[in-house]
Amino acid sequence: MKKPHVVCIVGVMRHVGKTTILTKTLREMKRRGLQVGTIKHIGNRSTFDLPNGKDTSRHLKAGSSITLAVTSSEIVIIRKDLPVTLESALRQMPKELDYVLVEGFRESEYPKIIVADSASGDLPDVKGDIIVKVLDGKRILRAGARDQAEKFGDSRLVDLIESYFSRS
Repeated sequence: MKKPHVVCIVGVMRHVGKTTILTKTLREMKRRGLQVGTIKHIGNRSTFDLPNGKDTSRHLKAGSSITLAVTSSEIVIIRKDLPVTLESALRQMPKELDYVLVEGFRESEYPKIIVADSASGDLPDVKGDIIVKVLDGKRILRAGARDQAEKFGDSRLVDLIESYFSRS
């Protein structure tokens, strides 16, 4: 069975537009009929660690390995029984996905889209291939194309991602 292609969208620093690039890329992939999942790295404590006294946090504090919180419009799964790694999260994704877009995890070996702005300075060293760099949310600098930026477009970015994976 095939595994989805994984692309990490990483920033030079905070607030450079990683989430914006991810959501634009996701929308274009969906427009093309692709099945896409996402993973968001949260660097500090989870926003799901609810205050003491809330029922969900009480389930977790009592020792639940997995808790599902069900509302009228979504199901949130909180697992405490897995290693907290990108690989562990990826194993939870359905295999029928075409792509998994990951916000963060700069240190992973997966291919990257690097997001920067003019004030960011030098681009960071990252592990894994760089598919493309997005500068100021307006220009794309393809890997290996030194100083040959082209105008950013959601469609063009997805073309470059698909081209990268068709070669590998």
